Amino acid sequence: MGVLQSRLFTDANALCLDDELVDDTSKKLIRDKKLDVTKRLELAATVDPQHILNPQRGAHVRMIHRALIKLRNAPPITVDGSNLPEEEVEAYNRMISDLRKAPQISESELKSTTYGPTTAAVVKAYKVSRDIRRTPKSAVDNVVGIQTTRALDTDLIIADGRPIPPRPAPAGKPQDIFIRFNPIANLAQEGQEDPVTFQEVKKAFDTEEYRRSHKELRIITFFGGRGPKDPSDRAVQIAELTRSTTPAGKTIIVGASAGGFSVLNTASKLTARGIAISFVGIADGGFFVDSTPSDIEKFGTPPAFATPPTIRLPGGITADETLNVFQTFGLTVLGKKSAPNDQGIAPGAEWYGEMTGFNNQRLTPQNNATLGALQRKFAVFPGDDVDRTLVVRKKFFSDPAHVEAVAEGERRIGTIVKRLLAPDEDEE
Repeated sequence: MGVLQSRLFTDANALCLDDELVDDTSKKLIRDKKLDVTKRLELAATVDPQHILNPQRGAHVRMIHRALIKLRNAPPITVDGSNLPEEEVEAYNRMISDLRKAPQISESELKSTTYGPTTAAVVKAYKVSRDIRRTPKSAVDNVVGIQTTRALDTDLIIADGRPIPPRPAPAGKPQDIFIRFNPIANLAQEGQEDPVTFQEVKKAFDTEEYRRSHKELRIITFFGGRGPKDPSDRAVQIAELTRSTTPAGKTIIVGASAGGFSVLNTASKLTARGIAISFVGIADGGFFVDSTPSDIEKFGTPPAFATPPTIRLPGGITADETLNVFQTFGLTVLGKKSAPNDQGIAPGAEWYGEMTGFNNQRLTPQNNATLGALQRKFAVFPGDDVDRTLVVRKKFFSDPAHVEAVAEGERRIGTIVKRLLAPDEDEE
């Protein structure tokens, strides 16, 4: 017996066969037992990566359409008629009213059984009314995941006038995932696994006290990498396998310097797969303007770099919490005077900057003592804008600024990670 108990969801296969909007191919697959719509809905109600969202289409989306339409058209209930507490009756009736006020799902999405923008809008209206969020501090999204599928199931039971049966007990302990991409000291490390950091993380967080309330911490550690050496696909594969067996738990992705690129790639890939991310943290991630495509955004006409630079994200990233600690002093000291390129910076230099949608915290000579001391020394440095001093400027000014930003960024990121991976105090 699954967790879903409303007739619309448990009888989804039979209902799809009688539904004129379900295509013939899907019906044949259902008859041949090659497609189980109820099982697909069960996955949405139990497994994080199996969310239902834009731009999916098919019989399972049709069941979500029907659920929302049924609730929109459902009559209000009373305390006496439903045997529910007054506050639950009021919340249910308010949900019906909120759905009626929301725009309806478009005819084109209904006919094509597509989870498009109008479906997403109605889902969001439902979730706002029911206050369904990943965490109490998260914004309401438009995805049908575990909480939303189960809430729809319960509301459908109420709409049928049936008593709400007890749910099966939740399965087991949660399993947190910690993904870390480290800076590289030499090219041989690029994209390789990092067993030393693995052991450090395990010793610090995967403690006996932590295990009382959680499964073993899933630790994924690599050095950062670019191109074919980027380890993000391997990290994503491990995270997906973990969430396929244990949907509950926090997912944390952090990194520094050369690891920043892999952090963004991993976060965007997990977001695209519907895997919830608790925290993404980057300490002075190093990016390059001469990569293809460039890691740095240009704006305006003619296109120009922003101040501070804006890092190009590889895709959409959704996380409950983010932190990007960076500095730009180490970039400005590498100004190139003769035959300047369009950046006015030494070719091949690492760039650091803001990330759209992130909590960006910029370290400057005014708010960081180490950078302030470097700036004062640089102010009296001879030849601060000629090519022959580039190597010296990098060694004595740019590199130390980067090292300081990585250290300060990791300190701030570490505070958040400790909070997220703290053992539950209320567990016996």
